[in-house]
Amino acid sequence: MAEIKLGKLELTGKELKELLTNIVDHISIVDKDFNVLWGNKLAKSNFGEKLIGMKCYTAYHGRTEKCLECLVGKTYKDGQIHEHEVMVILESGEPIYFHCNSYVLKRDKDGKPEVVVEISKIITDRVKLEKEMERLIKLTNDREEEMIKLKEKIKMLEQRISEKPIAEKRK
Repeated sequence: MAEIKLGKLELTGKELKELLTNIVDHISIVDKDFNVLWGNKLAKSNFGEKLIGMKCYTAYHGRTEKCLECLVGKTYKDGQIHEHEVMVILESGEPIYFHCNSYVLKRDKDGKPEVVVEISKIITDRVKLEKEMERLIKLTNDREEEMIKLKEKIKMLEQRISEKPIAEKRK
């Protein structure tokens, strides 16, 4: 079996496949027609073994056509790295958020992208925390506005009290 050298590390094809399979981010290898050629363990766990051979937009987004902001398509078009964040609904109905990056994995003899890999990191916990923080900031701002209005009412009442005649204050 062929050895693959990564710096001072030499890996067999089997060892490299084991590494890629067990990485804790979703990894999909997608061809020019948007067919999923390979998915790692996590991708198969969340989207099923059936995703191999499916169109990526169907497997991951339940769509019948390519996504408008398709990272893989952009990478095939210009050969560059692209990224975005996206929410996907799993078959269970659970939303899951990803930070996705697409890269050229293999180029043809003319240097054009032949195969693209998409690596997607699950960021659901971060997104939930950001939403909670936004909610708390809004709540704090709303309460702060209420406090300002109450302070203004107190000042107005204090002013009205101080304007009362002295005789009335003694009652």
